[in-house]
Amino acid sequence: MILDSSPVMGLADAPILSRLVDGTIFILEANRVPFAHARNAIRRIRAAGGNVLGVILTKYRALEAGES
Repeated sequence: MILDSSPVMGLADAPILSRLVDGTIFILEANRVPFAHARNAIRRIRAAGGNVLGVILTKYRALEAGES
């Protein structure tokens, strides 16, 4: 089962829910969320006792990033 939650920063919902599920996967839009904010969100989930399984990066464009 996949449970969608509110953003981690600002509300307590996601950290609380992260303790109750087997794992948490972050969905991040490329070039929208600063790295420091993503890192802090992951730390917040871990501090709440959540298990971070990984990150899915959306809307990433390799050619615009200088990679091919």
